[in-house]
Amino acid sequence: MFKYVDASDQGVHFMPARELVETDWSLPAAKEVGFVRTICRGYMGSGASLGVGIMPVGQRSPLHESNGEHLLLGLEGELSWQVEGEVHRLGPMDLLYIGAGKVYEYWNSGFDTARFVDVIGRVDRWPHSAMYEDISGGDPSESDRTLSVEVGHGQDNR
Repeated sequence: MFKYVDASDQGVHFMPARELVETDWSLPAAKEVGFVRTICRGYMGSGASLGVGIMPVGQRSPLHESNGEHLLLGLEGELSWQVEGEVHRLGPMDLLYIGAGKVYEYWNSGFDTARFVDVIGRVDRWPHSAMYEDISGGDPSESDRTLSVEVGHGQDNR
């Protein structure tokens, strides 16, 4: 389960940094070599979620699309985001917007662990969900890539 705190009915909730560093390894393929990445604890509100992503050097995310809008802020390191075929580099304090329904993947393109903030806004269904590429069968050719694994963020995905 993604470790979001449901703060939608609390009015105000504070999360100290020592709690934020708890990581979640349940992202699709997050423990497979080449795809190691994690999401730290974050917040799930009634219309948006906020999380911090961490990606070690040389790792990437499988191709996926989201039903929510992403607002990304680079904190440390450098990430490359390929959104519908166009590559965008995200470094410290750079911002990137990815609209709902866009197909994307990202990877650590720097020399250090990358960290970023991801705010996901509500669009058509909440909590947010994403479709991921199934990489369990190896490395498909570019023409064989499909999105077939749905993951609900902020829900129990076991």
